[in-house]
Amino acid sequence: GLKIRFLGIDNIHVMRNSLFKVYEACQFREEANLSRSTSFLSALDSSHWLDYSSLILRSAVEIARLVHVKGATVLIHCSDGWDRTPQLSSLACLMMDGYYRTLDGFIVLIEKEWISFGHKFAERCRHYDGGNDSEYSPVFLQFLDCVSQMLKQAPTAFEFNNSFLVDTMDAVHSARYGTFLCNTEKERYEGALHEHTISWWDEVKHSAHKYVNHLYEASDDVIYPSWSMRHLYFWREYFCRWEPLHFQPNRELQWMRLVTPLLGLPKQMQELRQENETLRRELAKLRAASAASAATTRRDEKLLLE
Repeated sequence: GLKIRFLGIDNIHVMRNSLFKVYEACQFREEANLSRSTSFLSALDSSHWLDYSSLILRSAVEIARLVHVKGATVLIHCSDGWDRTPQLSSLACLMMDGYYRTLDGFIVLIEKEWISFGHKFAERCRHYDGGNDSEYSPVFLQFLDCVSQMLKQAPTAFEFNNSFLVDTMDAVHSARYGTFLCNTEKERYEGALHEHTISWWDEVKHSAHKYVNHLYEASDDVIYPSWSMRHLYFWREYFCRWEPLHFQPNRELQWMRLVTPLLGLPKQMQELRQENETLRRELAKLRAASAASAATTRRDEKLLLE
């Protein structure tokens, strides 16, 4: 029979306040004094940002299990249908379908679940001067944060890397790309944004080499990330990337520098095998020619003796 399940995810205003507290936490400077050093952790804990991420992931896992394990039909709906709804539907799709974990598939997912369904990017990201600040909320940021959590837990399951998520969030806030402007498809169509602006996805495809996860292994397996606080991490690649005191080298870039030379090894091995086979054939020909020459020499010597 029909079952109604309330998941208890707070509204956009609670999430906005949580984000502001995260920003405040990031302002704390680590000091030698232990009490100052723990200020960041205390402030982050009081923001409840990771608590909300945990709740969103747990809800998406519940939806994915209902669909994949029990074969149930699930209707997802929040107050308006364009905030918490796409968060959960998108994450559930990522868990159940390996296609959406590819770069092209993830683009399709955002176009389908967020842009076409009418997530209000203009209001939620304050693209308008003098806009209503009460409508601002980090809904899409929370979604990408949760994707980052999944990528961290299943590093071989996604074709794209963390840099792609960070740059996509930056593209949303930059208001440079028609992809994320306005609140609805109708507004984008009436403003002819496809004619007057550039697409973020064109930029992504042009620079796709920057966003490749070299650990990726294509698979259609369903993945269920852990929502336990013990397994979640603070998305420092996004929130703390400009930290001046403890600058961390780009680990992904370092990894690429280490891995890239290894990526050509299979091709080099194949070329070496082919070269080795060619040399074997040439050596066999030389041996045959040498044997024939020796036989001719012995025959000539025999004729001379006769």
